[in-house]
Amino acid sequence: MNGRQAIARTMAWALGVFVLTSGLVWAPVDAAAQQHQHDPVMHGQNAAASVPAEMGQSAFASLAEVIAILEADPTTDWSRVDIEALREHLIDMNEVTLYAQVEMLEIEQGAAFTVRGPARTQAALHRMIPAHAGAMADDPHVAWQFGPADNGGMQVTLTVKDPSDEVGVQQIRALGFVGMLVRGMHHGPHHLAIARGEDPHAGGHGSGHEHRHGSAPDDAHDD
Repeated sequence: MNGRQAIARTMAWALGVFVLTSGLVWAPVDAAAQQHQHDPVMHGQNAAASVPAEMGQSAFASLAEVIAILEADPTTDWSRVDIEALREHLIDMNEVTLYAQVEMLEIEQGAAFTVRGPARTQAALHRMIPAHAGAMADDPHVAWQFGPADNGGMQVTLTVKDPSDEVGVQQIRALGFVGMLVRGMHHGPHHLAIARGEDPHAGGHGSGHEHRHGSAPDDAHDD
């Protein structure tokens, strides 16, 4: 082997080593980049993560959920659907939950509540309390009694049906008026019935619960 041949062989060997080591270094990087660019699952997950799931306001979300149910049901009678009635009911729920002023008096076997508030809230109380009491009439543990209060609000008395139910008494007092009002699994079906234009209490314990259209005045809470 002459000098030129030795130099050529050495250069060929060095070039091979360079290519091999370059592939080892850069191949994983290229593969990761390729996977990132062409993995549709990962791309879909990133896109989904960038879209908010919360609709921003509970009443808005409730209406959207009910409307989606109505649209998915081929038997929906759109001539009877009354989304405005459901919106008014959600306003009542908001009024009672946020603006009702509650005084509680512990009594034997439960508690008595005097509930009042601004005019708009008191109107909501007179609709919601009879409706909820009717829906809970078959509750095996708690009895609801209610009537108008002297100040225009409502008087609500909640007592256990079993006089020995001390835990039930403690629960009534711990949950308070609003906590007891939100109990029960009837709220969802109730909302759907209102949206369908049905009487959610038909065939049950009539409540006199009426929904009225039109918005409350801006100063409804200034009374």
